Amino acid sequence: MIKIDSLTNSIQECELPDGTGTRQVGFGLENRKTVGAGAPTDNETAIKMTGFGSTALSTKLSDRMLAEERGIAQSAAVYAAGTSPFHVRGAVYQGALAHADQHVPGGLRRVCEACTDPALAEFVGQSFNSTGWYDVLPMEPLSGVIAELLGLEKNEYLEQRTREHATRDLVGLYRLLIRAVSARTVALFFAKLSTRYYDWGSMEARLRGPRRVQTVRSGVPGPVLDWYSTVTCSFSEAALEIAGAPGPRVVPSSCEPDGTRFGVATYAMKFDVTWEA
Repeated sequence: MIKIDSLTNSIQECELPDGTGTRQVGFGLENRKTVGAGAPTDNETAIKMTGFGSTALSTKLSDRMLAEERGIAQSAAVYAAGTSPFHVRGAVYQGALAHADQHVPGGLRRVCEACTDPALAEFVGQSFNSTGWYDVLPMEPLSGVIAELLGLEKNEYLEQRTREHATRDLVGLYRLLIRAVSARTVALFFAKLSTRYYDWGSMEARLRGPRRVQTVRSGVPGPVLDWYSTVTCSFSEAALEIAGAPGPRVVPSSCEPDGTRFGVATYAMKFDVTWEA
């Protein structure tokens, strides 16, 4: 049985073929009330955001069933570029490759030539649809290739490119909306946007003080930990600056194993988001 939202024409929930339960596949924001240890205090807000294929909502769906659902015969620890079950929106690749084409001598052709892995070169050379889903794991080696061609450290390159990407994308009406709300609102709810870019894991955000928010991203694939951390911090700081937050700072505070998906170790990453008075 498949439940379809008549307003958005999107699949919201589907019943598993073995009758073990249902799997929610739409995007959503879940208000959560917690009691007992770890419950939010009176001055603490907790929100939980989940994206397509969230493990938080797939309580009875095994890795094997998900693999079969996505056409993957078996879980594996290593995937050729373009074949892993962890995806990101094509807009992320479009932004990275447009930046490389503009700044790398020789443009995209030089980037592809510099990819020593033939599978990576073929993957990078394709045409990306901004709303399509593409393997996220190649982002790590691709970022290293581009950074080397630019003569930069990988994290330095990622910080520069991500800030440029945020400044360019957060324009027009969206920029006006960000400026119209408080930095606290941006810090709490901006994380929801990130769930639309990834089809794995979930995001949770808690208000920890007047100018402090803690976010937790679960299910981050190990091969892209460094890439995801740098991109998240840089993009979030840029968004807070646009919102008018003075001295915004987003730093990873912890990274702990939270399981294995499709043969790949995944992690829960905590980020501290702060800004000055």
